[in-house]
Amino acid sequence: MLKRSFFSDLYKYSSLPTFKFTFFLILGVSIFFTLQNIQVINALVEGNGQAVNLDPSMLSSNPVYTVRDALLSSPYQASVIFLPILVSLVYSTHYQFGDDYFTQSIIPNWKVRLTGFIASSIVLSLLSTVIFSMVNAVLLLIFLDSTLKNYLEFTLFLDVTVRVMVFAIVLTLLAIFLVRLTRKSITSLIAIVLLLVITLSGILRGLSF
Repeated sequence: MLKRSFFSDLYKYSSLPTFKFTFFLILGVSIFFTLQNIQVINALVEGNGQAVNLDPSMLSSNPVYTVRDALLSSPYQASVIFLPILVSLVYSTHYQFGDDYFTQSIIPNWKVRLTGFIASSIVLSLLSTVIFSMVNAVLLLIFLDSTLKNYLEFTLFLDVTVRVMVFAIVLTLLAIFLVRLTRKSITSLIAIVLLLVITLSGILRGLSF
């Protein structure tokens, strides 16, 4: 029964037009920020900080830290800031269109429903995070300054991605909690704003490293 609930929720929510549109929108924004980040890093490495109106001293003296931050920046924004918004938008439809009552009639056990609901949410978040991180890494591998490409190692990529995934899971669970608490579109929007305040406060970024 749990397996049925998990795959049912996974298919149902991943096939929603809202999920697909918002996911690709977030992916597009992530790619844009990655390219902007690469442009800034390359300009600073070449000593051409004036081109991006930045002081070259802002670049870390340790190239590993520069590459690590480049691997972190866009996936962090996409997964920890924007992905919870996607979760809130998608799962609010669970209550708006009566899916909750329909699911109760098929799977009466609320523990099974809740477990499948949470598990499918985490899997979607993790898959999305991996995609964001892989796209970001590929763009860095292609466009990043050649002197920094040597520091693009799989172990560093894996380390950064795992950290982002952990925080993505936490924020996803928080988004689910707020949506289940509110169950209405207007209050879900308030929940989204709360998520933005929490993630943009710098608290999570400060704890990530």
